[in-house]
Amino acid sequence: AHDLTGLRAVLAEAEQWVAAGTARQRGHDRTLLLVVAALPDGAAPSDLDRLAELAAHGPRAGLHLVVAGWPDTAPLPQATPLAVRTAYALVGDPPAAGFSSPGAEPPGGLNSPVFLDEDPPEELVAGVCRRLVRQIEDGSRLALTDLLPDGELWAEGSVDGLTTTVGDAAGRPVSLGFTELTPHWLVSGRSQAGRSAFLTDALFGLAARYGPDELVLYLADLDDGESFVEFLQTERDRSWVPQVRAAGMAADREYVADLLGELEAELRRREEAARRAGGQRYAELRQHQSLPRVVCVIDNFPLLLLRERDRLAADLLARLDGLARAARSYGIHLVLAGEGDLGIGGPRDPLLGQFPVRVALPGGSAVLEPTNDSAAGLPVGSAVVNTAGGLGGPRGATRGHERMIRFPDPHEDPAVLADLRQRLWSARPEGAAPPVVFAGFARPLLANDPRHRAALAGR
Repeated sequence: AHDLTGLRAVLAEAEQWVAAGTARQRGHDRTLLLVVAALPDGAAPSDLDRLAELAAHGPRAGLHLVVAGWPDTAPLPQATPLAVRTAYALVGDPPAAGFSSPGAEPPGGLNSPVFLDEDPPEELVAGVCRRLVRQIEDGSRLALTDLLPDGELWAEGSVDGLTTTVGDAAGRPVSLGFTELTPHWLVSGRSQAGRSAFLTDALFGLAARYGPDELVLYLADLDDGESFVEFLQTERDRSWVPQVRAAGMAADREYVADLLGELEAELRRREEAARRAGGQRYAELRQHQSLPRVVCVIDNFPLLLLRERDRLAADLLARLDGLARAARSYGIHLVLAGEGDLGIGGPRDPLLGQFPVRVALPGGSAVLEPTNDSAAGLPVGSAVVNTAGGLGGPRGATRGHERMIRFPDPHEDPAVLADLRQRLWSARPEGAAPPVVFAGFARPLLANDPRHRAALAGR
């Protein structure tokens, strides 16, 4: 982490580690080391207070700190001070102990200067790093192609649900899906933690397994990024993923409200079809009519709610709650992604109960139960996949509802993504239309409006 946002995300992760360790009231079996080389610009006194709290209570939970540049106004709790001079360092007394006897001159600390070794040669550092990288890559290199099905595209049916491989756990593929029991997902991770990579892996895995008559995708990103650009037409590549019905880039809240309205209308249509068929379930309805499963992904979801919830935010949350409750029985599934707890609320928020699948990337522990610290200290490229609403369990015990996985970054090889998109596009049904794309960052031009063009053409 190199900025204020990153610092606060790391502090939150460390606080989650301490809270989980304190709740267990047992010895810790892992260590989390937090090194602060310098405080970023804009660090507030409240950030220093959080560091001081971690220093005071962290050791009992296996959390330790190395902090440079701590102000002299107040000592860091339970810390051994080290003052670095030009040629040597002075070591102060450790907590609750002393190097010297009472009355010694000078008072306190190790009564001897400590001379520091020279920095190791740059070639040595680079060589060690290269060796470690090779060791890690030899045992953990994954590619998007490792998550895709063998054989033909679109060979699977979605009557009983959707499933795709999302990563690897100790050499074994881990699948995750959408069924009536696991209808909706929450995906959380701090910035640059691989959230876009995870979503891209999962969505391309689904698109390779299920054709447009089995799966429909709605995608929305409320930030200025390009989370879903790989699924859409671009100026250089006019192909698209045929399962995508609509996509919103830099979408606003009104766009999401309209999107929820479309999903609600589809839900009512399916409920009415079930009523006319005598209350049949979704799987039975599929035998008589085309009802592909629908997956709606909203990335950067906290931006939908703003810091202080207004009437629109409250209305959207209420509609999401109602949609999530009813849609699970009719093949409509939601994925909400973003940072922290996604702004949904505390553990008693009823909306959370509709999302049993929780994916915690680095910095995403907030979507797990407070006593579940399995996502603390995750490296980028890994995630904890939990299918029991974030519930934890005894440390070290086998948890059937939770796996720590590794997943590839699909953006490392753009040619593979482009080739897969071309294959999906080439297999599209005859007459398939490209997705409707809302680009919130684009300058609106009247000449782009189809009604305006039709009027000018006399139609």
